[in-house]
Amino acid sequence: MELIFKNIDEKSELVKALNEYENLWNKDGEKIMEAFEEVGGGKFLVKNIQVVVYEGISKSGYRDKPMMLRASYSIEQKRSMFIHELGHRFIESKTIPKGVDVHEILNPIIYKVWVKAYGEEFAKKAVEFECSLNPRYASAWKKFADTFGSNSV
Repeated sequence: MELIFKNIDEKSELVKALNEYENLWNKDGEKIMEAFEEVGGGKFLVKNIQVVVYEGISKSGYRDKPMMLRASYSIEQKRSMFIHELGHRFIESKTIPKGVDVHEILNPIIYKVWVKAYGEEFAKKAVEFECSLNPRYASAWKKFADTFGSNSV
């Protein structure tokens, strides 16, 4: 899979953040991909993803839409949210049952990817970070903890 990093603004903080995401992908992309394929039991169906770094809420994009990643996250937060958004792209071809939040399907996958790529401590901190972002995320992580007996949440 190829990620195409695109700079939409020349502000130095955005250029710096774009470089951090690109370096993260160049350094860890292979192990992240392998972790997704091992944990998720399949391959990424998408072959190319355009990645735009800006100052706003991170979004996975969908099909031909670019992935949008927040510039101001710390490097650890960039790692966790990058994997989160890649996870959405990984499962975008799956059917999500009516009434089920997509994060209930996504979280078990990304948690295991975080552990494989960066270790258990990183994964626990990533869960804490996500829970602080959004009550919807917190609810889905609580269901993950209840289902998998995790004390991470």
